[in-house]
Amino acid sequence: MQTLDTQTWIMIAGGVVLVLIAVAVWLVYKKKQSRRLQERFGAEYGRSVNDLGSRTKAESELKAREKRVEGFTILPLEPAEAARFSQTWKDLQGRFIDSPQGASSRPTSWSVS
Repeated sequence: MQTLDTQTWIMIAGGVVLVLIAVAVWLVYKKKQSRRLQERFGAEYGRSVNDLGSRTKAESELKAREKRVEGFTILPLEPAEAARFSQTWKDLQGRFIDSPQGASSRPTSWSVS
């Protein structure tokens, strides 16, 4: 049996170290990505994990949503419009508690201009 020389051992050790560093960087990246998605989506993150059965599937779905929304032009509402929307939403939620079917079939006064 031949013994490996010192240079070969150094190359093997260096390769192992590089692989370990790459794995550590990947794990840190995934952890940061998970944290960012949790902060961005809040409770929806947990629901997605529960509904899809795994963190990986949920995060893929949430990233796909982010990508889809990137193409939208989202404009902030004027304060009066935001207040009107908020009140209409509260009214709709109140009607839903009393009559779920009726609340979902009634037209609302929301309009997009």
